[in-house]
Amino acid sequence: MTLRAIHKTTYDYATPAFENHNEARLMPIDNGDQHLVDFQIRVEPYTSVFAYDRPGGRVHHFGIRSPHSRLEIITEATVETFRDNPYEDLNLLEDDFDFYRLESTRQANIEYLAPS
Repeated sequence: MTLRAIHKTTYDYATPAFENHNEARLMPIDNGDQHLVDFQIRVEPYTSVFAYDRPGGRVHHFGIRSPHSRLEIITEATVETFRDNPYEDLNLLEDDFDFYRLESTRQANIEYLAPS
């Protein structure tokens, strides 16, 4: 199955921002379940985007020195999955709160369970 994902993050600042430095971890990984066919990242206002690899995937980073009141980070990815149905183990009909009550599960997923 081929999937196309578009992600857009927008920051609107009350007063212009200066010396804005960012890291983005938005590039899908290439592994046994999926193959990354294409990935693009775009930043507005325009600036050069650099990248380095970490064990958890590629990290894109950039800085903006000119004053700006809005920052947009837009990514587009095309991924080919190798499973017949990538959602077959996903249960959207039953509550799974008891699963997340387990301490080991909470610790493994704390970044998704904490208030944002």
